Amino acid sequence: MRVSLASVAFSSSRFSWSTLIAWAKQLGRDDCAGVLQENLDEEKATDAKLTRIADSKINQRAA
Repeated sequence: MRVSLASVAFSSSRFSWSTLIAWAKQLGRDDCAGVLQENLDEEKATDAKLTRIADSKINQRAA
């Protein structure tokens, strides 16, 4: 259950970043869009690391 909740939190958060990036681009603020994209990329990398941890440790304990 905890893994599912974490997954939903990351998915919804990523949607928010993508929306902000699109708005920044529409407003001609490519500088802001770039910073937001960096944050999104960092979040994706963190998500991948947490997923690996969950797959290797947490899910095994839950089974």
